[in-house]
Amino acid sequence: MKSITYQGSRMWLISILFCNFAAEMKRLLALSLLFIAQTFGFLAFSGDVPIEVSLLTCSPGTKSYELYGHTALRVKQRTGSDLVYNYGVFDFTRPAFTWHFILGECDYMVMPFRYDHFREEYVKRGSGIVSQRLNLTPQEASRLVDLLEENCKPENMVYRYDFYRNNCTTKVRDIIEQAVDGEIVYSRLSKHLFYHRYETYREMIHHYTRNSKWCEMGQDLLLGCKSDTALSPRAMLFLPDCLHDAFARAEIRSDKSDTRPLVLVEETELEKGVQINNPGFYFTPLQCSVIFFALMLFILAMEGFFACQFWPVDVIVMTLQGLAGVLLCFLFLFSKHPTLDSNFQIWLLNPLPLIGMYFVVPAARKSKRTLWHGFNFAWLFFFILFIPWVPQDYAAGVFPVALGLMTRPVSYFLAYRRDE
Repeated sequence: MKSITYQGSRMWLISILFCNFAAEMKRLLALSLLFIAQTFGFLAFSGDVPIEVSLLTCSPGTKSYELYGHTALRVKQRTGSDLVYNYGVFDFTRPAFTWHFILGECDYMVMPFRYDHFREEYVKRGSGIVSQRLNLTPQEASRLVDLLEENCKPENMVYRYDFYRNNCTTKVRDIIEQAVDGEIVYSRLSKHLFYHRYETYREMIHHYTRNSKWCEMGQDLLLGCKSDTALSPRAMLFLPDCLHDAFARAEIRSDKSDTRPLVLVEETELEKGVQINNPGFYFTPLQCSVIFFALMLFILAMEGFFACQFWPVDVIVMTLQGLAGVLLCFLFLFSKHPTLDSNFQIWLLNPLPLIGMYFVVPAARKSKRTLWHGFNFAWLFFFILFIPWVPQDYAAGVFPVALGLMTRPVSYFLAYRRDE
C-alpha cells in the first residue's frame, strides 16, 4: 500500500515537473521567435533607406517670369542626399530660343539640384519657400524617386512646356499622382481655396499680375477667348499656390477605400524677404489709351479749325496699328501657345492698315477721296458695337484706342462735307 502511494506520488511529481518544463520551453520558444522576428525586421528596415518627400511652393518674385511663383519636389534620404527636383529649367543658349518661344515650341527640363543651392536662389530673390511633407509609404516614396530619376535621364529630361497644362506645377502634381497607391482626392478644394472666386485662366493669372499692369496688358492682348472659359477644379491646379492649397486638404484613397491625408506636416523653410519692385512706366495702359483718345480728339479739332488734314498722323497711326496687327496675326496663325488662336482682338489690330496707307496718303496729299475711310469706319464701328457680346475679356484700353482710331475716318468725312 505504501509502495503504491509512493509510486503515485512520484508519478504526480514527474508530471508536474514535465508540465512546468514544457511551459518554460514554450515560453522560451516564443521569446526566441519574437527575438528572431524583431532582429530580421530591424535588419530589413535598416537595409531600406527611408525617404522623405516634400512639396516646395515658392512665392512670386518681381520679374515677369517670377510673377506666378514656382513648384518643386524635395527628396531627403538617410544617406545624406538632399535634392530638389526642378521642372522649371530652360536653356537660353539653345539656338533660336526666342523664335521657338514665340512659336510656342519652348522646351523645359527637369534637373536635380542640391537643396542649399536651390534655397540660396530664392534668398537672393526675396521669395519665401513653404514645405509640405507628403504622407507617402516607403514603397510610394521609393517609386516616386524612381520616376524622378527616370525623368532626369538625358533622353527624358526635356518636355514641351505649356503654361496652362504642362508646366513645373502640373508635372509635379502628375508624378505624385502616378506614384501613390490608389488616387489623390481633391474633393474639398472648391470651398476652401483662395481662388474659388475665380473661374477662368485669365482671372487666375490676373491675381498675380494685378501690380504689373503692363505685363498684364501684354498678356491680355495676346490671349484669346479660350482663356475666358470656365475651368474644372483640377484644371485650376496649374499655379503653385493653387496646388499648395489643394494638397493641404487632399487625401490619398487606396484601392481598399482606406484614406489618409496627403500632407503630414507643413512648415516654412524660408521667410519671404524684401523685394524691390520696379515701378516701370509712370502711366498705366488704360491711362495711356485715354491719353491717346484725347490726343486724337485734339487733332480732329485742329484739322477742323485749320481746314486741312494732317496726313502724317495717319502714317504714324496706321503704321503702329499695322505692325501690332502683324504680330497678333502671326501668333494667331502659327503659334502653338494655348489660347492664342482664338483672339478676337485681331479685329482691331491687323495688317490691313499697312495696305490702307497706300490709299489714304496719296488721296490726302492730292485732296481726293478714297473708299478706305468708309471701310475703316464700318470696321471699327462693328468692333466697338460687338464688344459686349464677344466672349472675351479684352486688354485694358482697347475701347479708348478703338474710339481714337475712329476719329481718323470721321475727320475725313467732315473734310469731304466741307469741300462740298
